[in-house]
Amino acid sequence: MLCLGIDSGTASTRALVLDIESGKVLTLARREHTFVQGLPHGHVEQLPQTWTDAADQTVRECLAAIDRRKDEIVAIGVSAQQHGLVVLDGQNESIRPVKLWSDTSTAAETDELNKVFSGTDAM
Repeated sequence: MLCLGIDSGTASTRALVLDIESGKVLTLARREHTFVQGLPHGHVEQLPQTWTDAADQTVRECLAAIDRRKDEIVAIGVSAQQHGLVVLDGQNESIRPVKLWSDTSTAAETDELNKVFSGTDAM
């Protein structure tokens, strides 16, 4: 029995196939993510399509590597980065790049809110 794992992080997406009985990783694929270039200091954004393209490519690569054994996959596990708002239109297409967790472009506003609400504990 095999498991397929997919991890979409800030810098890359990785996929692997694990043989459950032996604990051996049969194949591993990785695709780096690009960031939106030319933004002001503190802004960190990515296009959501970057993540879906990377997931598609890495999963396809893993399935090709295990060839006929792909029918043995019994489970799929997925983990991904958090705290990125993906805004969709009526056709479920993203309408703008996503600000990532590491974006510091709103630090001044955050400081102001902390002052108004007496610090993060009160919020």
